[in-house]
Amino acid sequence: MKIYGINKVVGDINRSRNLYHHITLDKRTGEIWSDKHIGCNSWSEWHSREIVVVGVIREGIWDNYQRYTRADIVAMLQENGYEYEPARPRK
Repeated sequence: MKIYGINKVVGDINRSRNLYHHITLDKRTGEIWSDKHIGCNSWSEWHSREIVVVGVIREGIWDNYQRYTRADIVAMLQENGYEYEPARPRK
């Protein structure tokens, strides 16, 4: 599957501290994004079978700061059974 938006997801995670990030994939379009939440009592609901959460990152919680890379997000996709194929940037 061609995946779009990994660089944006990595940037969102690395710029946002003390947030929960739900890494979300639209299986129909191949777009991936980060839904940011301020705590565990905040979430997003998607009413489509084509939109799935492929992982959760709790960046900065408990002072666990880490720089994330494309490889981290690709690994998250692969752990959840999604084959990653780089997409050409959209124009």
